[in-house]
Amino acid sequence: MRSDDDLIGWARAGDGAELRFGRGDDDDRAPRAEDGGRPGPAPGEHAGIGRRRFLAASVALGLSGVAARGRAGVLCGAAVATSPGPFYPGELPERADLVVRPGRTERARGSILRLSGVVRDRACRVLPGAVVEIWQADSAGRYKHRRAPEQDLLDPHFAYFGRTQCDADGVYRFRTIVPTSYRFAGVTRAAHIHIRIAHPDHGDMITEMYFAGAEHDRVRRQDRVFQERPAGLRDGLIVERVPIAAAAVPQAWRARFDMQLG
Repeated sequence: MRSDDDLIGWARAGDGAELRFGRGDDDDRAPRAEDGGRPGPAPGEHAGIGRRRFLAASVALGLSGVAARGRAGVLCGAAVATSPGPFYPGELPERADLVVRPGRTERARGSILRLSGVVRDRACRVLPGAVVEIWQADSAGRYKHRRAPEQDLLDPHFAYFGRTQCDADGVYRFRTIVPTSYRFAGVTRAAHIHIRIAHPDHGDMITEMYFAGAEHDRVRRQDRVFQERPAGLRDGLIVERVPIAAAAVPQAWRARFDMQLG
């Protein structure tokens, strides 16, 4: 099994499409399906929001569907279940690289993020073959979803969502970008990535990953959806970004986000 250093240090530091661990495991499979998804959130919407409107928005944003899943023993990964929010794409294509779309060479706008982690069961055993899906806003705070506004302003080079499968060590990895915060239905949302994990023997869970840092911390304090997450567990949804020192592009980061299912 790979060490934590191997996992955090994964990848060639450059901006190429290799999603690899040190021993050369190839995770850069070409996507087999083009975007079947739909567009997403945009900045906008004014702050004044009444209780009734906020409750309606909360349902859409996933605030009211939050529950902490019970675990046997010690937690060994994120364990806060959320709703998918209003912009879940539905059918996600198999692709681990959201930065460069199939058949293109241009990169998505924004800071590159190499995201990886381990998926474990409730007994902290790794789960090979678990499916991991991600969907998120782009560098301007917009999702790709048919119900979301400002679809004409989407980044044409960003893939917005994809799925992959954990390897024999329970490890998943994606290359994406760091999303930005946005407002939707009068609610401020801190930058986050939606993640769904599923395994035939352990069910499925949807959760979210947030980012550490002074500016992200400030916005999270205004994010009423995040603040409704279970107080004892929500800090486990926040990850540190580590700069990739030898990256061929500026502002390239890596982050690790482990999750627990079952």
